[in-house]
Amino acid sequence: MPEPNAATGALSPKIDAAYVGAINGDLDIHMQLIVEAGKVSGSYYYDSVKQAIVLKGEADGPQLRMEELDANGQKTATFYGVFVSPDRIEGVWTVYNPAREGQFRDVWSKIYPFYLQAGGGTALKQDLIGYKEAWEGTWRRPISTGSTFGEITISFTTDSSFWFELFQFSGANSRQLRRMAVIEGDEAVFRDGRGGEMRFTRKDGQIVLKTNEGMSRYLGAGVVFDGEFTRGETRQRTLVKIGVLESTAQEALFKKLTGRYYERFVDYFHIGGRIESLDGPETTAFYGYVRGVASYQQGIIVRSGQGEIWAALLTFADSQSAVIYFASDGKTDGALPKTIEKWLADNQKDREEKLKVIRYQQ
Repeated sequence: MPEPNAATGALSPKIDAAYVGAINGDLDIHMQLIVEAGKVSGSYYYDSVKQAIVLKGEADGPQLRMEELDANGQKTATFYGVFVSPDRIEGVWTVYNPAREGQFRDVWSKIYPFYLQAGGGTALKQDLIGYKEAWEGTWRRPISTGSTFGEITISFTTDSSFWFELFQFSGANSRQLRRMAVIEGDEAVFRDGRGGEMRFTRKDGQIVLKTNEGMSRYLGAGVVFDGEFTRGETRQRTLVKIGVLESTAQEALFKKLTGRYYERFVDYFHIGGRIESLDGPETTAFYGYVRGVASYQQGIIVRSGQGEIWAALLTFADSQSAVIYFASDGKTDGALPKTIEKWLADNQKDREEKLKVIRYQQ
């Protein structure tokens, strides 16, 4: 049989082979597969039933996706697998849940592991505790907000592979990738047949993701898979952590000043930083926005050396785009600071509807 190469992602011109294996460890199956020119065809049957089920799908390097079809040609389930060696495929068998259409999580009503061995079946190894402890679980970026969030869930680990579900949000843009990774020592790697490669490296209790240029096809504007992920809960970004406010005490005052709008300020400073202040040398100004929706989600903060703070949000209120203005001295009915006034004028340009200014009162 021509051999796939999981180490390089290359796949031989044609594979025509019989496999035996199991779904969920105890549902024994036989499968016949033909893999050629990026296409997969074949059939399989459960040993307990011996009724052939048609398979049709695609091969992307060592990665396989095979749909099982009923007598009417309708999809009933999907195999996602990877060649972990020339004669072995590991992966997951799934039943899609239409009620979860468009959701990032729980898109299947059933998901079970499977394996296939060419020429003869062997059970999945049972001594997998070390592998599961090292890899399995939910890993998140250490610091996140509502507009910046990354998560990897790893499951169905063997001594050769695992199933991962990767989600990354960056402002209005988001991406997800669900595939099989092959374990190579202390690392694991996802490879496709088009030069894409992503490495999972365990380091100091974290998983570090690193992608090559070939993975750019999976990304959107501003979305980055690379980075560190920690198992368990994440810490929230704060305005102190991103350099907009100077101390936790100042942040506590700002939370009190802005009330329920505080989280929006943190989210809206998804991208941004210090800008020129027009309100004198004793003041400092910062501007932030959410990538992809800057016309509707922006924030600006001006603070003085004496601890005064003036801030504004461009957001959605009272069924229209509006600016909400905050002032630590309580004088929200006076003139706007010059820096915020210019920011407001810049946002008013090219808008047919005049922006409503809501002066926030605690």
